[in-house]
Amino acid sequence: MKIGELPEDVRTVALDRVIEADDSYRDNLRFPIQEVDLNDAFDWSFTPEGDNIWYHVDHGNFLSFREFHKIQQAPTKYQVNIKGSPCDVYDVLKAFEVCNPAIQHAIKKLLMPGKRGHKDKLQDLLEAKQSIVRAIKLENE
Repeated sequence: MKIGELPEDVRTVALDRVIEADDSYRDNLRFPIQEVDLNDAFDWSFTPEGDNIWYHVDHGNFLSFREFHKIQQAPTKYQVNIKGSPCDVYDVLKAFEVCNPAIQHAIKKLLMPGKRGHKDKLQDLLEAKQSIVRAIKLENE
């Protein structure tokens, strides 16, 4: 597959790999980079993706490439990887259809008590307790 035929997200990384590649690869390119075959553009084995992923890309299968780059994204301190996907508390609240704002607030406090940097664990737990009491009042209204 030619670099110019790759989907934009894959092409962007492939072009980065060409730039990072050993000069001998770039010196041997006789065509504009968009017309170069992917397997001639750089040594796949010296990339973070490796031979196997680039082999699949060269054959039109982009799934393993996209999964690799999705997993490689550094999560924020509010994210965790769940089955290979970065998720945060809002993803969890949406998935479980938690609509009561007081319950939402309590869950946020309970998932990371004392780990967000500005309150200690006990303070977060006390605030979660207050939110649960408020949630009960809201449910009874």
